[in-house]
Amino acid sequence: MSRRFNVACSLGAAVLLTQCVAAHATFTSPETEPFNLSTPAFGFTVVDGSLPGTNTGPKTTSAILTFDKFNTGIGTLLGVEVTFTSTFGSVTTVNVSFTDSDDVFAGAFTSNGSQQLTLTGPAGSGLNASSSQPSTTSCGITGMDVVTCSNSATVGPSNFDSGSPILLPPLGSFQGLGTFGLVVILGSSITPAITPSPASGTTDNSTMTGTLATNWQGSVSVRFEYQEGSTEAVSGPMTLYLMLAGGAGIALLRRRVPVVRAIASALASANRR
Repeated sequence: MSRRFNVACSLGAAVLLTQCVAAHATFTSPETEPFNLSTPAFGFTVVDGSLPGTNTGPKTTSAILTFDKFNTGIGTLLGVEVTFTSTFGSVTTVNVSFTDSDDVFAGAFTSNGSQQLTLTGPAGSGLNASSSQPSTTSCGITGMDVVTCSNSATVGPSNFDSGSPILLPPLGSFQGLGTFGLVVILGSSITPAITPSPASGTTDNSTMTGTLATNWQGSVSVRFEYQEGSTEAVSGPMTLYLMLAGGAGIALLRRRVPVVRAIASALASANRR
């Protein structure tokens, strides 16, 4: 009885071990690419309070980060993990001046800046991590004794990170020979505002300007989750053989049939299928 028990356990253990090896997933070492995007100062000019004035924005700059594709020779791709860490910042300004102190509009003059940070992947990947960051500054004209005003606002450096890994499907564009690209995009815009809305002629002889300068820098990392070896090694009939061999081991315990007869019966059943 003890001998049959040992043989059955060995058969069962062999089946479990083979299945565990077949299902074992591992990760490649991460590949990391840095980026540094910026937009030099650009902005608007409003003359005599005539909104929106002229504007040299919005501005957009981008970079393609290139990564090696997954080598299908080492196994089967199960998924793609993307992580990123980054910092962003901006400087927004507003300047107002009246050329005639007898005709001054009392109100607030505002520059509304905005940054749009985006990380995208190949078509169908679902990768679209983004964040919109405002940057606003204002200055006020209080009366005839004040004919100019200016102000500025600095944002950051602040963090924009992925946190936990972003999981992507095992698309064909991620595997095989060559490389694939992830795209980082920095969009920036600035618009003027005057409150309260000036009546006709109340902002004559005035010039309002505003500028925005932005920066976004960091790094993106990619690693692949894959199953080692070839999936064909344990697919189809082979999987059936393994399952039946395990069943033979169990039958050996319960029915106490000879080892050779149990295995032969299992293999014969598999061949008939």
